[in-house]
Amino acid sequence: MTVSRLLVGSLLLASACASPAARPPRTAAPPPDDALELAALLPERADRCVVVRPRRVPARRRELLIRQSWADRSVWDLDLDVAAYTRAEALDAEGRRALRSYFRFAGTPAQIRERASRFPFRWEDQPCEGIACGGPSARWLDERTVMVSHHAWPTPAHGVSTADCLRLARRRTDAVEVAMRAGMPGSFGLAATRHHRVIVGGRRQISITLAIDFDHEADAVRALEDIPRVRASVLDSLAPLEASRREMDRDGSTVWVRDTYSWADLELARADVRLDAEAAADRARRATPIPIERVDVRRLAVVHHQVRLRAGELQWVRGPARAELVRQLATLLERAVAAHPAELGWAEQLVRLRLSDLDDAAGARALCERVLGGGVAPDPEPWRILRREAAALQGPGALAARLVEDRVVEAGDAHRVAEDLVRLREDGVAYEWAEGALRLGRELTGAAGLTP
Repeated sequence: MTVSRLLVGSLLLASACASPAARPPRTAAPPPDDALELAALLPERADRCVVVRPRRVPARRRELLIRQSWADRSVWDLDLDVAAYTRAEALDAEGRRALRSYFRFAGTPAQIRERASRFPFRWEDQPCEGIACGGPSARWLDERTVMVSHHAWPTPAHGVSTADCLRLARRRTDAVEVAMRAGMPGSFGLAATRHHRVIVGGRRQISITLAIDFDHEADAVRALEDIPRVRASVLDSLAPLEASRREMDRDGSTVWVRDTYSWADLELARADVRLDAEAAADRARRATPIPIERVDVRRLAVVHHQVRLRAGELQWVRGPARAELVRQLATLLERAVAAHPAELGWAEQLVRLRLSDLDDAAGARALCERVLGGGVAPDPEPWRILRREAAALQGPGALAARLVEDRVVEAGDAHRVAEDLVRLREDGVAYEWAEGALRLGRELTGAAGLTP
């Protein structure tokens, strides 16, 4: 009896000692996948859906994915530090694109609120007027999540199930982005039923895998033959360069295309894009007039450029803005003429501006007399004509006196001729044309022995 009790006790003790070692080790539960949580919020069906995990890409490289991604550009903005993003789009019966996007931010509540102040969408509780109220609006769902919406959500007739987007994201936990869209006529000249794509980032490269589902296997066979002749952009890979490597395959009625890009090539492409953007910005700056007071009139090239810009604007600007533009151009021309009296092109522009928009007959006449008196005009006659047009602006009497002084007509005919010229000018006929026609007519009638 004693031996039996000792044996039982020994077995119980051994069992107690062995139990902890026999239990499987506890492992920490994986952190929740924010992207999957947001994907579950999308409407049931859509024309297109996308799920993004931006933080799967090192911060320094996120900007490189802007041109490949189907997501909003702000997803890759380091200042916003988006942890996860999902988006669904659908066209309604009127052709408007309805939108539902969900952003989940990383960081502390204070950091998130500070970043949200730079969010590129209007908040629902923010007042707006007119066209500003027609765009997408944002609202908080919780302290980390924002929903952006636009238009009432329709039910697409031929959309994709966003549950499929969710399943693809759950299956491809290594993906930076997964996306699906309903098939569109015209994929390689054939009707595809669905596209889905997966972006995966590695240490040295990224891969973009596109799957295109067709109704018939024969269509997939034909598409596979056509792909080598199609640029990557047609395959929704909007990189500014060709893939480093492309692999193609077919599985029944589905065609698979995998494009691989090295980070180094994307860096070079980004540099090219940045240079193009800088060049475009430089062109925009050069196409924008600088303030008059900042124009260095000593530099002929600068003055020519600024005069050309303002004169070009003047051709199409109307209303109150035109008066200010005329004033600026006149001021610039006055400074330019004072600094460069031999540049007669600017002097002529200023005279014509005074005769047209400014109604400044005295100023136009004074400038003409300065040019004629300075002896800088190789042919003085065009400047005499401008001076007579200035007189016409003052009325028939002033023009008649000028016509006689310049020996254009005899004193007895001067008043009648001046009245005709003033009337023609007021009717929109260029003064120099009217005077030239009148002088030609008088010469012809004189040659024929007739009295004009």
